[in-house]
Amino acid sequence: MMKIFRKELFIKDATELGMSADLIQEAIDIWVTECDGKEVVNGQISALGSCTTSPFLIFNEWCEEI
Repeated sequence: MMKIFRKELFIKDATELGMSADLIQEAIDIWVTECDGKEVVNGQISALGSCTTSPFLIFNEWCEEI
């Protein structure tokens, strides 16, 4: 099974955690959109689906398993 980062899941989780709309939008502008749909391996965007702007740990809640 593969884990795929999903922008929608990031937004849902960040909103539920009480992150401000401004911080969510900043993340979307900086890295979230670029990483949307990329494979996640060991909490990182995989080298094959390289996402150059995300040095962050990608949480399971932000991923879809396919």
